[in-house]
Amino acid sequence: MNKKTIALLVLESLWTLIAWLVVPVLLLLFARKTDKKTTHYAQDPSIQRYELPKWLKWMETPDELLPGGMYEPTVEKIYKKLGWFLCSWYWIGFRNIGHGITWSCGKEVPRPMTFMSHDELEQYGLFERSKVVLGLRFVWGWKAVADHYNLKVKTVGARWAVPRFTIRLANQDE
Repeated sequence: MNKKTIALLVLESLWTLIAWLVVPVLLLLFARKTDKKTTHYAQDPSIQRYELPKWLKWMETPDELLPGGMYEPTVEKIYKKLGWFLCSWYWIGFRNIGHGITWSCGKEVPRPMTFMSHDELEQYGLFERSKVVLGLRFVWGWKAVADHYNLKVKTVGARWAVPRFTIRLANQDE
Protein backbone atom coordinates (compact mmCIF):
# COMPACT_ATOMS: atom_id res chain seq x y z
CA MET A 1 0.00 0.00 0.00
CA ASN A 2 1.52 3.33 -1.02
CA LYS A 3 1.66 6.44 1.15
CA LYS A 4 -1.08 8.26 -0.79
CA THR A 5 -3.50 5.37 -0.31
CA ILE A 6 -2.72 5.16 3.41
CA ALA A 7 -3.19 8.90 3.81
CA LEU A 8 -6.53 8.79 1.98
CA LEU A 9 -7.77 5.87 4.06
CA VAL A 10 -6.77 7.61 7.29
CA LEU A 11 -8.42 10.83 6.13
CA GLU A 12 -11.62 9.03 5.16
CA SER A 13 -11.78 7.09 8.43
CA LEU A 14 -11.21 10.28 10.46
CA TRP A 15 -13.92 11.97 8.43
CA THR A 16 -16.24 9.09 9.30
CA LEU A 17 -15.63 9.64 12.99
CA ILE A 18 -16.17 13.40 12.99
CA ALA A 19 -18.68 13.84 10.14
CA TRP A 20 -21.71 13.87 12.41
CA LEU A 21 -20.25 16.93 14.19
CA VAL A 22 -18.57 18.78 11.33
CA VAL A 23 -21.23 18.53 8.64
CA PRO A 24 -24.09 20.28 10.46
CA VAL A 25 -21.87 23.19 11.46
CA LEU A 26 -20.58 23.67 7.92
CA LEU A 27 -24.08 23.35 6.49
CA LEU A 28 -25.43 25.98 8.90
CA LEU A 29 -22.58 28.38 8.23
CA PHE A 30 -21.93 27.94 4.53
CA ALA A 31 -24.75 26.21 2.60
CA ARG A 32 -26.49 28.66 0.32
CA LYS A 33 -29.59 28.40 -1.83
CA THR A 34 -28.90 28.04 -5.52
CA ASP A 35 -31.00 28.31 -8.67
CA LYS A 36 -29.06 25.37 -10.14
CA LYS A 37 -31.02 22.15 -10.48
CA THR A 38 -30.03 18.52 -10.47
CA THR A 39 -31.85 17.05 -13.43
CA HIS A 40 -30.39 13.56 -13.67
CA TYR A 41 -31.91 10.52 -11.96
CA ALA A 42 -35.40 11.87 -12.85
CA GLN A 43 -35.47 14.08 -9.76
CA ASP A 44 -38.11 16.68 -9.08
CA PRO A 45 -36.68 19.94 -10.51
CA SER A 46 -38.85 22.03 -8.16
CA ILE A 47 -36.85 20.98 -5.07
CA GLN A 48 -34.88 23.91 -3.64
CA ARG A 49 -31.18 23.07 -3.92
CA TYR A 50 -28.24 24.23 -1.83
CA GLU A 51 -24.51 24.19 -2.37
CA LEU A 52 -21.35 24.77 -0.43
CA PRO A 53 -18.64 27.26 -1.48
CA LYS A 54 -15.82 26.06 -3.75
CA TRP A 55 -13.41 25.52 -0.87
CA LEU A 56 -15.86 22.98 0.65
CA LYS A 57 -16.72 21.12 -2.57
CA TRP A 58 -14.64 18.18 -1.30
CA MET A 59 -17.53 17.43 1.08
CA GLU A 60 -20.24 17.20 -1.56
CA THR A 61 -20.86 14.39 -4.00
CA PRO A 62 -19.43 15.55 -7.35
CA ASP A 63 -22.62 14.90 -9.32
CA GLU A 64 -25.22 16.19 -6.88
CA LEU A 65 -26.39 19.38 -5.20
CA LEU A 66 -27.77 19.37 -1.66
CA PRO A 67 -29.95 17.76 -0.51
CA GLY A 68 -28.55 14.88 -2.52
CA GLY A 69 -29.96 11.53 -3.44
CA MET A 70 -33.59 12.49 -3.79
CA TYR A 71 -34.01 9.47 -6.09
CA GLU A 72 -33.49 7.13 -3.12
CA PRO A 73 -36.65 6.34 -1.11
CA THR A 74 -34.88 6.68 2.26
CA VAL A 75 -33.45 10.08 1.37
CA GLU A 76 -36.76 11.27 -0.01
CA LYS A 77 -38.52 10.27 3.24
CA ILE A 78 -35.92 12.12 5.32
CA TYR A 79 -36.33 15.20 3.14
CA LYS A 80 -40.13 15.17 3.34
CA LYS A 81 -40.24 14.58 7.12
CA LEU A 82 -37.21 16.55 8.30
CA GLY A 83 -36.31 19.09 5.59
CA TRP A 84 -33.28 20.01 3.52
CA PHE A 85 -30.87 20.52 6.44
CA LEU A 86 -31.19 17.08 8.06
CA CYS A 87 -31.45 15.42 4.66
CA SER A 88 -28.21 17.12 3.56
CA TRP A 89 -26.55 16.10 6.83
CA TYR A 90 -27.60 12.51 6.22
CA TRP A 91 -26.44 12.64 2.59
CA ILE A 92 -22.90 13.95 3.18
CA GLY A 93 -22.42 13.07 6.83
CA PHE A 94 -23.65 9.47 6.83
CA ARG A 95 -24.68 8.16 3.40
CA ASN A 96 -21.76 9.53 1.34
CA ILE A 97 -19.07 10.25 3.90
CA GLY A 98 -15.99 11.63 2.22
CA HIS A 99 -17.41 10.94 -1.24
CA GLY A 100 -16.04 14.16 -2.71
CA ILE A 101 -12.59 13.51 -1.24
CA THR A 102 -12.33 9.98 -2.51
CA TRP A 103 -13.83 10.80 -5.91
CA SER A 104 -11.31 13.59 -6.47
CA CYS A 105 -8.46 11.23 -5.58
CA GLY A 106 -9.70 8.42 -7.80
CA LYS A 107 -8.32 7.16 -11.07
CA GLU A 108 -9.74 5.87 -14.32
CA VAL A 109 -9.79 2.10 -14.78
CA PRO A 110 -10.97 0.06 -17.77
CA ARG A 111 -13.53 -2.17 -16.00
CA PRO A 112 -14.80 -3.33 -12.60
CA MET A 113 -12.09 -4.79 -10.36
CA THR A 114 -13.80 -8.19 -10.28
CA PHE A 115 -13.13 -8.53 -14.02
CA MET A 116 -9.46 -7.47 -13.86
CA SER A 117 -6.59 -9.92 -13.87
CA HIS A 118 -4.04 -9.96 -11.05
CA ASP A 119 -1.58 -8.17 -13.37
CA GLU A 120 -4.11 -5.44 -14.18
CA LEU A 121 -4.93 -4.90 -10.51
CA GLU A 122 -1.22 -4.55 -9.80
CA GLN A 123 -0.75 -2.23 -12.80
CA TYR A 124 -3.41 0.13 -11.50
CA GLY A 125 -2.40 -0.26 -7.84
CA LEU A 126 -5.81 -1.65 -6.88
CA PHE A 127 -6.56 -3.99 -3.99
CA GLU A 128 -9.19 -4.72 -1.39
CA ARG A 129 -8.48 -6.13 2.06
CA SER A 130 -10.71 -6.96 4.98
CA LYS A 131 -10.31 -8.13 8.55
CA VAL A 132 -12.93 -9.28 11.05
CA VAL A 133 -12.43 -8.02 14.61
CA LEU A 134 -15.00 -8.49 17.39
CA GLY A 135 -17.88 -9.09 14.99
CA LEU A 136 -17.01 -6.13 12.76
CA ARG A 137 -15.55 -6.40 9.27
CA PHE A 138 -13.10 -3.63 8.39
CA VAL A 139 -12.71 -3.20 4.62
CA TRP A 140 -10.08 -1.01 2.97
CA GLY A 141 -8.44 -0.53 -0.38
CA TRP A 142 -10.06 0.54 -3.65
CA LYS A 143 -13.50 0.24 -5.20
CA ALA A 144 -14.32 0.72 -8.90
CA VAL A 145 -17.55 2.60 -9.50
CA ALA A 146 -19.50 3.62 -12.61
CA ASP A 147 -18.44 7.06 -13.74
CA HIS A 148 -21.54 8.60 -15.26
CA TYR A 149 -21.17 12.20 -14.10
CA ASN A 150 -17.53 12.65 -13.14
CA LEU A 151 -16.12 15.63 -14.97
CA LYS A 152 -12.56 14.26 -14.89
CA VAL A 153 -13.38 11.39 -17.25
CA LYS A 154 -15.30 12.11 -20.42
CA THR A 155 -15.67 8.54 -21.71
CA VAL A 156 -19.04 6.82 -21.81
CA GLY A 157 -19.39 3.97 -19.32
CA ALA A 158 -15.96 4.57 -17.78
CA ARG A 159 -15.02 3.18 -14.39
CA TRP A 160 -13.43 5.23 -11.66
CA ALA A 161 -11.48 3.56 -8.84
CA VAL A 162 -11.79 5.36 -5.51
CA PRO A 163 -10.10 4.76 -2.13
CA ARG A 164 -12.37 2.93 0.27
CA PHE A 165 -12.66 2.40 4.00
CA THR A 166 -15.77 0.98 5.61
CA ILE A 167 -16.84 -0.87 8.72
CA ARG A 168 -19.64 -3.42 8.50
CA LEU A 169 -21.09 -6.11 10.69
CA ALA A 170 -19.10 -9.27 10.02
CA ASN A 171 -22.10 -11.05 8.52
CA GLN A 172 -23.42 -8.03 6.58
CA ASP A 173 -23.29 -8.12 2.79
CA GLU A 174 -21.88 -5.23 0.83
